[in-house]
Amino acid sequence: MIHLTELFHKIYFEEAKETTNKPKIETTGHMTHVGDWAMYGDPTLGIRHMKAMKDWFEGKQTEGHTVSLKADGGVSLVVGRRKDGRYFISYKSGKKLFHSPEEMDAAGVPWAEDGKKILAKVQEMNINPGTAFQGDVLWANRDEFVDGHARPNTVRYKTTHHPMSIAVHGQYEIGDEGNLTRTSNTPDISQLKHHEVHVPDLQLNPGSVRMSKAQMASVNQSIKNAEEALTPDTHEYLRNISQNKNLHKFLQEYMNEAVATTGQRSVESLRKYIHEPMSKAITSSAYKHKATQRNMKEDKRNALIQELESHINENSHHLERLFAHHQHLADAKHVMLNALRKSQGLHPLQPGEGHEHEGIVSVLDGTHAKLTREGEGGFSNQNRARGVEKGFFKPQPVQEEMMASGGAVSGMGYNLGGPPPDDVAVYPRNMRRYKRKSRSPVVGRFMKQLRIGTSNDPY
Repeated sequence: MIHLTELFHKIYFEEAKETTNKPKIETTGHMTHVGDWAMYGDPTLGIRHMKAMKDWFEGKQTEGHTVSLKADGGVSLVVGRRKDGRYFISYKSGKKLFHSPEEMDAAGVPWAEDGKKILAKVQEMNINPGTAFQGDVLWANRDEFVDGHARPNTVRYKTTHHPMSIAVHGQYEIGDEGNLTRTSNTPDISQLKHHEVHVPDLQLNPGSVRMSKAQMASVNQSIKNAEEALTPDTHEYLRNISQNKNLHKFLQEYMNEAVATTGQRSVESLRKYIHEPMSKAITSSAYKHKATQRNMKEDKRNALIQELESHINENSHHLERLFAHHQHLADAKHVMLNALRKSQGLHPLQPGEGHEHEGIVSVLDGTHAKLTREGEGGFSNQNRARGVEKGFFKPQPVQEEMMASGGAVSGMGYNLGGPPPDDVAVYPRNMRRYKRKSRSPVVGRFMKQLRIGTSNDPY
């Protein structure tokens, strides 16, 4: 039996060592809405993305800018080949690489059924050593098709004759220690060529989707309005807003809630959101009722509410300008998405009848911005409804913030499970991945030595 002092000593230094040696992972997790970039230190970035997108629709190429379809896939995985020649598969976090079905079984990963099939095909691909790709599974089991369509999450897609399909959106270099360094936003999918695997090209060339003159005029005006909405003093306010963690978290959750419900933002609704849900749907709740705030001691929760309300009152003029800026950008992107919907039958990946692509991904100088439809009928709104249909919501509250990929996924709804965020889609049978205890692997190993019931520890 190990003495507790020795146990804690070992835990401290082992965790410090593992943190120091932790591989650097640059895979894509949650992606920022184009209008939200105003709250992340550079109020002009969303404008620059939209100007580059406008030029793209006109057939012009902005330096450092690429455009691709945003696929609404299922589980997001990384596949590739290490420098020593071994093929592998991993969840999008890239924290654990699996080189065989046995390793997946031993770890008990919830996506093992699909993962084994995919790894078997990947091992037959001519992937360059030291190269990896991230993609979302569109289908890996044709038995799950409905009327010849695949529905990995919310969007229904037309299918091909291939047994499986993966929407690949990033290419990486994998180092000896498992580091995943992003090398391209336009992956070389020729390395993934396989007669049984469908890998649609998500990249869109400048001018491959066009807007009418009326649409272009509308977009130009909306971008101009968005730019003029932010005065120099509001620019300064927004550059510093992320330093106030309580406020920044509150604003981001409000923005996410607006995207998925009304599609509208105002100082009045921001005030109400502290105490009231923005929608009557079971997927919506007031900010103070979300688990993080609900689990606070009453005095701390009241202090937080007072802090937020005081800030809103003192800075309402800046917030109104921010919301006007955001709304104008939303108006512009909806026009762009209307043009995309009209031409969606021309792309290698095609939604089924009555559905449209989740949206567009704009990459500018290494920053990613997603353009998705907001409000009722928008992707996030439909995704929440789909979450209810798939059983993500139950009539009891649970932990609001869970770990997925490399960071916390917050704002997942008041009821059990909540829907995945816009770009993290997992079947209900796989939701246990997000319900595991967050015990450190190091703590788990030492707890085993103490023999205090860790035989079923997932690590």
